Amino acid sequence: MRLRALSLSVALVLLVLASLASSFAASSQLQFVDRVRTLYIVAVSTLPNGTNVGVYAKLRVEVRCPGHGHVYIETWPLTEIDTQASARVAAMVAAMVAGMPFSYCDYFASIISNSSIVGGPSASLAMAVAFAAALMDLHLDKRVVMTGMIMPDGSVGPVGGLYYKLHAAAEVGARLFLIPYGQINTTVVETVVRRSGAMVVVTQVPKTVNLARVGKKLGVEVKQVATVFQALSYATDGEYKAPSNPALVSRYLASVRSKLEPLVKGWISVETREINSTLSEFRVLWSNVSRELPGYVRSIVGQLVNETRASLEVAVEQGRKLEAKGLLYAAASRYFYALVLAKQLLYTARILESPHSVNASARSIIARARGVLQELERRLSSSPTLYSLSVAMDVAERAFNAIDSARRAIKAISSRTITGLALASYELGYADARVLSAEMWMELLNSSQPSSPRVSLASVWRASQNVIDYARTVGSYVYALATEIGVSKPSEIESANRFLEMAEASRNPIFRLTLAIEGLSYAYTALVKLFALPYTVSALNRSIETLMTLLIERSALPPDAALYLELAKLTSGSYALELYSRIAIRLASMLSLLLETEAPRVSYATHTAPRTVTVTQTVTRTSVSTVTTTRTVTSTSVATHTLVKTVRTVSILKYGKSYTAQWIATAALAIAIAALALGVAGYARSRRWEHGYAAGS
Repeated sequence: MRLRALSLSVALVLLVLASLASSFAASSQLQFVDRVRTLYIVAVSTLPNGTNVGVYAKLRVEVRCPGHGHVYIETWPLTEIDTQASARVAAMVAAMVAGMPFSYCDYFASIISNSSIVGGPSASLAMAVAFAAALMDLHLDKRVVMTGMIMPDGSVGPVGGLYYKLHAAAEVGARLFLIPYGQINTTVVETVVRRSGAMVVVTQVPKTVNLARVGKKLGVEVKQVATVFQALSYATDGEYKAPSNPALVSRYLASVRSKLEPLVKGWISVETREINSTLSEFRVLWSNVSRELPGYVRSIVGQLVNETRASLEVAVEQGRKLEAKGLLYAAASRYFYALVLAKQLLYTARILESPHSVNASARSIIARARGVLQELERRLSSSPTLYSLSVAMDVAERAFNAIDSARRAIKAISSRTITGLALASYELGYADARVLSAEMWMELLNSSQPSSPRVSLASVWRASQNVIDYARTVGSYVYALATEIGVSKPSEIESANRFLEMAEASRNPIFRLTLAIEGLSYAYTALVKLFALPYTVSALNRSIETLMTLLIERSALPPDAALYLELAKLTSGSYALELYSRIAIRLASMLSLLLETEAPRVSYATHTAPRTVTVTQTVTRTSVSTVTTTRTVTSTSVATHTLVKTVRTVSILKYGKSYTAQWIATAALAIAIAALALGVAGYARSRRWEHGYAAGS
């Protein structure tokens, strides 16, 4: 028995040792990532005599995992908000490019400067490229220098001082200089000195230069990049291939539109019927109400009614033409606008009949919208597919927009003015039509759904928090940049803050994410409009194409993308800019959600989760960069020497599991050793007792 107990103890120890060896062997594939990537960055400095010159510095990044999605910045002596915000945006974009969940790592940036102010977003493209290269273990060509403002969807925004930065790039030995798309021609202010007798006349003369020609003289090739994906490909000498497949995207979008065609036709039918019934009700009510109005009120309101009617007729006619061309969603959008105007007419007559009807109408719309949201909660499982989640978000977005507009109508009518009447009637009309569209979009959940990845509500909640943080960051970014270039804060920021407050108050993960993306969309639209150039839409289109390719490859492209793009391609001006920016940021948010859901990859050489430590040293001169909007202005910026150190990245999910297994195995080993020790001790005592008994006998 004693020998049997001893052998069992030994067997237990061997078993635990084998298990422990297996656990450590499995976990040996899980590696921490600690990689360093460096790049030269360039900026513009103003000398004491007022002359601008290009200066360069070194960027060094570090990425570490596991982490918690924190971005730390240490600056000395001071920094501006736009620098902090751009570092965070760069880290988030880098994680998306590398295919890693942002929240799995921490990111650090340290900026040390001899200047009292360190600011400017022009180094953020280089930061994003360096972070992504570190995460993916890609080699960076030190002779590639770049400048550009990284945008949340991965597109590259404009920066100033490119002529001077090009000279700085040449000075550092660059062979290739990457600049934002659409800025190949730039304006340089030259100082011209003329003598007129005893007087010296100094004038500033603006001059347009082509950077490609200037670069050729300096021995530097200049290329434009629209996205961080393109920049990373150039910076790695083609080792990284930008995942863009226009043919795949085109086929997929055509397939989605074809499948949704019967549904959209149904929407058009509902909208046109509703327009006609609303106008019939309005005519009857208006004929009675208008007779009771005082003369001056009848004149003012009558003009408003006539203008609204004219706009409605134009919208209906546009809808018919688009419908005849087979552009069904674009047609449905015009009919929707016509319905909003028809509802506005009806609510104008109702308010004139009884001003107190606003509150009752608004409460009715809010109750109807909340009914839609309750139906969504009932129908969605705890683990919806990405397809059903995206549809649910489309429905919820419309319901929340209706609630928001209904509340704004109540606020507008409190002014008791004609302007308040016009605004309240429009907000009620929009809210009423928006609820109807939410109900129609709900039909997408009833239609046959393609296979797509499932997501947990826990990951949706995590993603919603990331989007909220992202939106707050972009909002700070916009505010700081607007202040810097001397323009007022864009109105979209107020809308962004309103939806973000609603998101933070929501306890439903899907609604929280919906509201967060809506807030982010407004904030991003403000950012895009702030620095819009004629080529901005082209840059956004390239970003959208890349993001759609990544989502299609994962069978996760939201169905609304096909519909929204159809509409966007028919628009122009600021509305087109708004549509494309919203499409881009929604796609980026969905990709980030998918990455948050997927188990992170373990390969040391490809995808990793980042935590970036950036140490930036600034050149001793104060630098100035020019930001171009519809006009050219001067902003404060600094030539920074950023030290970047990359850290080893590891899959948190898999790491966590194997790490737990190791602890369990270790605990089991300790127990087994203790049991063996007790067994051996007991065996020794028994042997001594037997020996003593035998000697005594």
